[in-house]
Amino acid sequence: MSVAFPVLILITFLSICYQDFKEREVYLLTYFILYGLLLIAVLTNRILLNIDFIIINSCILIAVICLLVIYYLLIYSHFAVLKLKASVGWGDVLILPAFVINFSPVNMIVVFIFSLVISLIYYLFNNFQKLRIKTIPLAGIQSLVLSILLCADSLGFLKMQVDYFPLF
Repeated sequence: MSVAFPVLILITFLSICYQDFKEREVYLLTYFILYGLLLIAVLTNRILLNIDFIIINSCILIAVICLLVIYYLLIYSHFAVLKLKASVGWGDVLILPAFVINFSPVNMIVVFIFSLVISLIYYLFNNFQKLRIKTIPLAGIQSLVLSILLCADSLGFLKMQVDYFPLF
């Protein structure tokens, strides 16, 4: 039972990655399956359910979303909503709750920034190759990063639910 949920969550993350890279859209059903699997995994493994971490992570992501909206309102004052709709897809927003449940606050910030840096490198690499992509598959890149970290966490290489890093 303990092996089944990480494998199913991994398949769901890779499905999101494939759909976002291939079709540039992710089916809503895939996110419902992911949230259901994450909820079942959290409820069966009480160690993952730390309500303080979930509240802190939610506040961090709400602050990031609010700052993004404020940025668009300041830069594109008359066309902010249209520009925001064209720039940020629903899949990019719907992948964010996976960060809230899976990580401690410090690890969530590190993984979130790391996934954004990877997406920036993807964008720069494709523009350097003269492919001139118009959109970045952010949900696909973030789900790929999450799937790699899930594998590392399941195999015991990482412990992403704690922020305690002893020196010795």
